[in-house]
Amino acid sequence: MTISLPDKLTIDQSEKYILSIRLRPDGLSFSAYNPLVADSFLYRDVVFEKELPYLSSLQECFFNNEFFSWTYKKTNLIFVDVPYVLTPIPFLEEKDRELYLSFIHSIQGGRTISNPLVNQDACLIFETDRQLYEFCSRSLINPEPFHALTPLITLCEKVKKGKSMYVFLRKETMDMVCFESGKLSYLNTFSYKHLNDVLYYVLYNWQQTHMDQLTDPIYIAGESVIQQESMKAFSTYLHQVHPVDIPSEAYLQGGEIVQAPMDLIALSICGL
Repeated sequence: MTISLPDKLTIDQSEKYILSIRLRPDGLSFSAYNPLVADSFLYRDVVFEKELPYLSSLQECFFNNEFFSWTYKKTNLIFVDVPYVLTPIPFLEEKDRELYLSFIHSIQGGRTISNPLVNQDACLIFETDRQLYEFCSRSLINPEPFHALTPLITLCEKVKKGKSMYVFLRKETMDMVCFESGKLSYLNTFSYKHLNDVLYYVLYNWQQTHMDQLTDPIYIAGESVIQQESMKAFSTYLHQVHPVDIPSEAYLQGGEIVQAPMDLIALSICGL
């Protein structure tokens, strides 16, 4: 599949752009923008064929689109729906990273990566397929790997007062992030099939984290339809139900930013 790019992004201009590639179970999406030029943000989405192995589809996509191998100001690689564990930095040593992850998830020759969360004094450790990671490392120039939750947590931690819950909905999975006075109090990811599943997880954890139905806010992000349906369902039980708004400064990058997933948007404005 050949992906079209605007004329403003060429091999001669690529070193001025930041490229972020988002790998998800059914394909990939990516953004590129020049941080010094307004309205330069572009976003593209690719769905892979189900019949082919993921790595084969990714290789074909990269080989058919040479711009992935250009030199950029920075290249980010975002992994979606991969196993992770949150570990306090004071208890973390390099040799223990796989050990901590193995307590929660089964490691079978995967590549373990860690993202420091400086403001939380913690580290998000995650695992991805080793062959996939090595192919991306060979094909891209110095890519920096991120779990999709890393920029989301960085975006949400700006709330400094009281308690708050953030729910990020994707197809059949959801991330739940809770804060109290700017510090992480809860983090987990769930699989779901129906809206009732989402409602159950939210209300159960709302009770477990001792949040107030009247005063504490919940923020919802996701594709338009499921976001609206979820907000309507939550409003029956919770008083402060809000969408996760795209930060106003993001709109300076261009209109296409509204098409991008929230983790890509967050990465573009959080300075990670």
